Amino acid sequence: MNIHVDPIGELAAEGFDPNTVLPAASVDPAAPLRFAEAFGAALAKVATAREQANIRPTAEVAILKSSGLVNLLIPEWFGGLGGSITTALKILVALSRGDASIGALLGYHYTNSGVARLFDVEGDAEAVERLSAEGRWFWGNVSQPGARSLAATPDGQGFRLNGVKHWNTGPSLADVTTVLANRDDVPELAYGYVPIDRKGLVFSGTWDHLGLRRAETLSLEFHDVELKADEVFRSSFGPVTSFPPLYVPIGELYFASYYLGSLLGAIDAAALYTRQETRPAPGSGVASATLDPYVLHQYGEFWTEAEAALAFFLSVGREVEDGFERRRSITARERAELGVKANAVRAFVTRAGLSVTPRIYEVTGARATRNDFGFDRFWRDIRTHTLHDNQHYKLRTIGDFALNGVAHEPPSFA
Repeated sequence: MNIHVDPIGELAAEGFDPNTVLPAASVDPAAPLRFAEAFGAALAKVATAREQANIRPTAEVAILKSSGLVNLLIPEWFGGLGGSITTALKILVALSRGDASIGALLGYHYTNSGVARLFDVEGDAEAVERLSAEGRWFWGNVSQPGARSLAATPDGQGFRLNGVKHWNTGPSLADVTTVLANRDDVPELAYGYVPIDRKGLVFSGTWDHLGLRRAETLSLEFHDVELKADEVFRSSFGPVTSFPPLYVPIGELYFASYYLGSLLGAIDAAALYTRQETRPAPGSGVASATLDPYVLHQYGEFWTEAEAALAFFLSVGREVEDGFERRRSITARERAELGVKANAVRAFVTRAGLSVTPRIYEVTGARATRNDFGFDRFWRDIRTHTLHDNQHYKLRTIGDFALNGVAHEPPSFA
């Protein structure tokens, strides 16, 4: 793990105040997105340099906490900002447009801090929500039901956790982390959260992968770690055997937001370079690359793919938000259909992102391959996360729905 830490002030930029404290949605519902857009623009200016210097995102996470952005989805009456899922999706795109590692960290926070409210549809997880809002907790992720390497042994009304969990995003920066373990007494799961300083938690390994290099994805060892009774998520749906209802469609859209932000960020970066640096091609007969008809054609393709992806993303996002608002009455079939649609968004944005981001070199030129420009990070970030689970199986599920009307619940990721 790297050890570089820098002050928040280094992220300050024109139009962005890192010391902003956001008001509740009832006061100014647009404030969180405005802040995220300014933050994303500031990140875009430093993302490549910070990645290459291997700087840990401690300053960025500190801003997410101090601004209150971590409390976006917690209801106002529990001490949060009371924002919507649609706003969260737009915020994640805005941050990922600047640096997908930061978008991913906040996305995993939103995913995991939301587990309790998805399970407890009767009480809205009031106790956990109030604690999280008051402490401005940043949440990490130790949640994969398919992993069999972490076991939970009953201990009174709680559990003792032993084993190891790989590929955990954010716990090393977090206040608390979700934990999802297979019970060793019955075929069920123990799902809850623990503070990151709980005795017996040990970080191991380093994250040295192709992309999302600053997302702090590490292994976490559990040595007789206590999961207290009041830290186990209360379920309105009986024994816990998987993720809570609506977790998958919401999570799929959060994942898609990282890819969409990277796609838009790549076009932003390429366009700026083309306007300022790209030379007209020999024989083009134009004075500027911005007038080259073939360059314009390619930007037209990029923009069209990005706009189609954004429209699909926001349309399904509104449907999923409506499903969440109706979470006490939504049917299993409706939840399953939302899952299929969210899977389709992720598959579509994956394809668009992987198509456009490597092609930006065609409109920037040979000099743009210099590593200090870092234009490759957009493709690397998308490619790394899209391998999280197999898209061919996603498309098979989508095809079964399109052809046969079959909607599986949940159409889960790994």
